[in-house]
Amino acid sequence: MYNLRSLKLSNNNLGALDTAVLPSLALLYADQNALSTISGLEHCHKLEILSAREQMVSERDSDKYFGVDLGQVRDIRKVFLSSNKLSTQSVSPSAPLLSLQLLDIASCKLESLPVEFSLKFPNLKVLNLNFNALTGVTELAGMNCLSRLAVAGNRITRMRRLCQALSYIGRTSRNSACSLQKVDIRGNPLTVRFYPPPVTGSGKPTENKKLHGKEGDRERERPQAKATFDLPAALADMGQNPNEGIPHPALWGEIDGELEDMEMDADTDKDRDVEINDPYTLPTADTEADMKYVSHLDESTRLRRRIVELMIYAGTGGSVTHLDGLELRPMLEEGSDMNHAWTKLEKLGVLRKKAITD
Repeated sequence: MYNLRSLKLSNNNLGALDTAVLPSLALLYADQNALSTISGLEHCHKLEILSAREQMVSERDSDKYFGVDLGQVRDIRKVFLSSNKLSTQSVSPSAPLLSLQLLDIASCKLESLPVEFSLKFPNLKVLNLNFNALTGVTELAGMNCLSRLAVAGNRITRMRRLCQALSYIGRTSRNSACSLQKVDIRGNPLTVRFYPPPVTGSGKPTENKKLHGKEGDRERERPQAKATFDLPAALADMGQNPNEGIPHPALWGEIDGELEDMEMDADTDKDRDVEINDPYTLPTADTEADMKYVSHLDESTRLRRRIVELMIYAGTGGSVTHLDGLELRPMLEEGSDMNHAWTKLEKLGVLRKKAITD
């Protein structure tokens, strides 16, 4: 089938997949199979979207890695490999991917990134590293096009090191404008107690509450909760509309189920700022709930949170507009405790007058 452009094989039990005889393939979904690799990708010169999430392994094969050399498909634009135990080759391709704009490698048991990571993925715009075990993101320095970075649910503890790393992301030089606009560091040791808990109350269903009409129908149509606790799914379920389906994030580039024209200009491309209901990303936060929570925080924790916000804002030259699912600018205009944080940072020598002026 030499002219086949779109192939969706998700939710099967495939143990092997060879794409060598599909040279025109532009989109490939192979999620939730039992693959350890995908063969023949070097023959798919037109491949632009690849998704191979959640390859299932048995308990006796728990040490089994999923590996694919993305360097064989140099023109690929979007890659989704979340919830796999990735081999080193998967995050360190044989050749730089100059066209790749989105990389999703959340929940992949990553404890560190290769030193050459930014050289292999130099033009990434969106990077999802949620739910791994990373202690820092210094390997991302030099990614000059990055606009959205998600590292929620990792092991980041060092505030100053994080802010320093962010200051070298999204800009070609220290004096150039920064492209980094959205950062998510929720669920790290650094942000403990910064935000309201995702679950409140006893966690028990409200038995006495009777729902009628459409609201009741939607509630009854909800799938029953799984017996096992799935952290990414639980976090992503916050604020989810049960009446909506969950589209694959790769669908960002589709209209009426058909791929958009691959020759479309990059500036008008489909990587627009759209909130996608995806189990490996966190939803935007509730602004009102957050303001109420912050008003009751102890002074020390509130000050630490403000310092992190200010350090990230100053380190990126004010380019970050959203931090941890909240709009950052209103937080910077809240008043006295923010001024108190600035004063503290000045006394500690962390910030200078020039940084404030800039």
